[in-house]
Amino acid sequence: MKRLARLSLIVFLTLGAVSASAAPTPPAAPKAPCPPSAKARRRAPAPCKVQPSKCPQKPAEKAKQPTAPPQQVTLTDDEALLLQLLNAERADHKLPPLKLDPVLTCVAREHCADMAKRGYFSHLEPGPDRRSPLDRYAAALGRPPTEVVGENLGCAGQPIMGMLHECLMKSPAHRANILDQEYTRVGVGLVVRPDGRTWLTQMFCGNARKAG
Repeated sequence: MKRLARLSLIVFLTLGAVSASAAPTPPAAPKAPCPPSAKARRRAPAPCKVQPSKCPQKPAEKAKQPTAPPQQVTLTDDEALLLQLLNAERADHKLPPLKLDPVLTCVAREHCADMAKRGYFSHLEPGPDRRSPLDRYAAALGRPPTEVVGENLGCAGQPIMGMLHECLMKSPAHRANILDQEYTRVGVGLVVRPDGRTWLTQMFCGNARKAG
């Protein structure tokens, strides 16, 4: 049986959080400790988790994409902490840890940098490219992916990694991505501006389970 596609999106401003979903009306405000900020109430595109059958046959091109997928990557201290917190949650739920993937990490970092530079917050890039997470991953691989792919996004007024992780886990859609049994690999990317504003991207990937 086919599963509905989903990606996850959450907005963080200092200590506030609000999530966006595919519902036609805005979701109810979450309870403390992550109260919503008025500035955080912005409309976002309908999220989805994408199955391999939806992968683009001709990946979108971008000049800054690497000519060959990276073989290894070194995380910053903050990125490493977020990965540690993510896998600790999976261990608490008797799930195997997600392996750090260099390609996913590079794609996650690039998307954070692009959002920070161009001032948007979305899974879908603004024009002219309008690339999705699958497009970005396919371009980095140099071929259409054969795996199921998901993405979590976060934006914070301060680089407080524990708060970012806590708010992700309080959002059902983000929690579902973090604890998804299909995923086996993850990429974590962060961009922190001098004023403290922080962008986070988590990219997930794994083999789709066979129906039946």
